[in-house]
Amino acid sequence: MKAVTRITFCDDNDEKFFGEGPCRLLHAIEETGSLRSAAISMGLAYTKALRIIKNAEAALGFPLTTRCVGGKSGGGSTLTPQGQNMKPIGTPAFMPTASCIWKSFQTSGKKHLILTGDRGSGKTTLLSALFPYPMPGLTSWAVPKQGVYLKDNFSSKTVQIGRFNPDSTGAENRMLPVLDAFSQTGVSFLRACADVSSDWITIDEIGYLESTCPEYQNALSELMACKHLLMVVRKQKLPFLDSLLAQQDVFVLDLDQPYGNAGCILMASGQGRRFGENKLLTDLAGKPLIQWALDASAGLFAHRLVVTVHKEIEQLCLSQDIPVLLHPFPDRNDMIRLGMGEISSFIDRCAFLPSDQPMILPETIASLLLCAKNLPDFIWRPCSSDTVGSPVIFPSCFFEELKKLPPKKGGNVIVSRYPNLVRTLPVSYSEELKDIDTKEELLAVSQYLEQQSSNRRWRFDDCGAFAP
Repeated sequence: MKAVTRITFCDDNDEKFFGEGPCRLLHAIEETGSLRSAAISMGLAYTKALRIIKNAEAALGFPLTTRCVGGKSGGGSTLTPQGQNMKPIGTPAFMPTASCIWKSFQTSGKKHLILTGDRGSGKTTLLSALFPYPMPGLTSWAVPKQGVYLKDNFSSKTVQIGRFNPDSTGAENRMLPVLDAFSQTGVSFLRACADVSSDWITIDEIGYLESTCPEYQNALSELMACKHLLMVVRKQKLPFLDSLLAQQDVFVLDLDQPYGNAGCILMASGQGRRFGENKLLTDLAGKPLIQWALDASAGLFAHRLVVTVHKEIEQLCLSQDIPVLLHPFPDRNDMIRLGMGEISSFIDRCAFLPSDQPMILPETIASLLLCAKNLPDFIWRPCSSDTVGSPVIFPSCFFEELKKLPPKKGGNVIVSRYPNLVRTLPVSYSEELKDIDTKEELLAVSQYLEQQSSNRRWRFDDCGAFAP
């Protein structure tokens, strides 16, 4: 888990006017380009979203958004520089590890990997974790109030590709491109990378300056045709950068929002007939069985909902500020229908996680979410050899079918209906897919956890760097 600092602003009367909610709204405005669309994505009325922004602006004393005239929908909203500075508060709590990223990337079958995110999101640090040894490629860096430099990692040759513009008043693009350096030396660096023996090339980073030189862009495309590239791409709305992120053979990891707008429904309505009592509240290694699923799914989803018939589980979830839906219906299709009715309008995909699967790893869920974000038209689930398991992630095109499942049936009805649209991600340990139906199974898992506690066999190694 990654610790997250959350800041709340209060006025002189100790009334909160800016915190995680407004921060999420700013993120949504940036993502959608519209205050109205951002409000819809968060389940807010437009008037309420507007009021949140106006109240925050009045208290802060500066604008957070600007209104744009025209555009695809006749207008929209963008963040001001001050709004940009306010939005990074809501960083995901669980960040994917190097091993998690490589597993997702390799499962996707894509050729290139791009890391992107705002300043300070950890792009270069993650690059070093993925490739902890010198790699052929290019490295760029800026010297404040001087220039930007580009180095060929293989030869150590360096060239200045940007020159500081002292007359610039904006925070962005304060470096002017040195076009001759790009079109000559920069291009020669890229072409030299094509001749090295390594299949993988790293480029840290690609941004505004590269967008000004067509020759450099063409040389990069040629390199992508013959090598695997791991690229750090600056988060700027520029046609060239957008085209890189949109390529079909590119796997994109956005460190600001690695899992996208995904939701999770934790199914906790089982009666425990074979178990003899409410198994979800039974102790396993010092905590209730359901707590293992709650912990494994924490910090991964934009929206998370526990659906249960048990008031005790409702109380447990509410004590942890976890959204919960208490209902009186007995069947699995009821859980899915009710859960989807609550969150489907706010999310792009939904994971269904059983509450009696204690050994599923957060890293496995994260890997599934990364796959689902990069290949969004498929149903994703984990597997071990010939055994498939949960959670199962459905894209939004299946939401209406999920709401209309036959009585007593679950999502496997849809999985069976569309076998060509199902993709699987191998788990590291088959135990992850084990659910608990009897007290004997609970005892077996308890003993297994005790045996493995010394080496934490069921937890991923964070240093799972890729070896090309």
